[in-house]
Amino acid sequence: MSPKLRIQLSSNKVYHPGSTVTGSLLLDVDEAKSYKQILVQLSGRSYVHWRESSGQSSRNCISLEPYFDSVAPLWDSRQSPDGKLPPGQYNWPFSFVIPPSVPSSFEGKFGNIRYMLVGRIVTGALKYNHDVMALIPVQQLVQITDPRLLQPVRTEVQKTVGFLFSTSQPIIMSVAVPKTGFFIGESFQLHISLENGSKRRVSLTATLKEYVTFAASGSSRKISRSLYAIRTNRVERQQTEHLDKTIMVPLTDVDIVHKSSCRNIRVIYCIKVTCHIPRAFNLSTTIPLELANCR
Repeated sequence: MSPKLRIQLSSNKVYHPGSTVTGSLLLDVDEAKSYKQILVQLSGRSYVHWRESSGQSSRNCISLEPYFDSVAPLWDSRQSPDGKLPPGQYNWPFSFVIPPSVPSSFEGKFGNIRYMLVGRIVTGALKYNHDVMALIPVQQLVQITDPRLLQPVRTEVQKTVGFLFSTSQPIIMSVAVPKTGFFIGESFQLHISLENGSKRRVSLTATLKEYVTFAASGSSRKISRSLYAIRTNRVERQQTEHLDKTIMVPLTDVDIVHKSSCRNIRVIYCIKVTCHIPRAFNLSTTIPLELANCR
């Protein structure tokens, strides 16, 4: 019969770098057991993996970045005269300190950053160990410390639509934000000016984007998703529009992985504004943003 092994945390909260994880390893045994050792282990690492093919060959792209690995022994067979764990109910307290510079937990398509708490019964040679596991959520406290992130930013792009001998006046789009550093849950005004000098009706979209880059074995994979998006009315041909739109940074579902704390997973944010032009390539511009969760 398998032992009843459980992890009980003192708090089911989200932990931060530098904070302490406390709890107990609980074990119920109904008869004496010939165990070698009982321990608790807390470890953190980032892991990236995908498989890529080229012609007839393929390879696994893997990157493992360990952050820490702490072990707390709770019981050893040398503590018992006969080398066995007597029957009974056991409650072993444990405590670990998360290192101060580790990145936030993260789950992605090609990789993750995880902090795993493992309770283990070491049974000895030729026998399976008994494990119980729990994921520990860790969130970095990221502040806006660079004063440049509090300054307004404006960008302008343009495009001429038409063919070699039949071109119109350009489409000129400018985008401005009051600053580029924002807290999760914060809203801000996005100003868009569009001078449509073409002979086509166009439309605009503004999207708060998340881009994740996974790096392994000298290669990379990139994915993106939209956190917030708005679409404007059409702008008629040879007309100018000035628009002010409110963009909201979500309170949840935002992954803040500081670029200096993880080498194989990078998360960046930007506001992307696109002018959709019929029968032509769209006109787009982006403004990089920094998101924070600690004031």
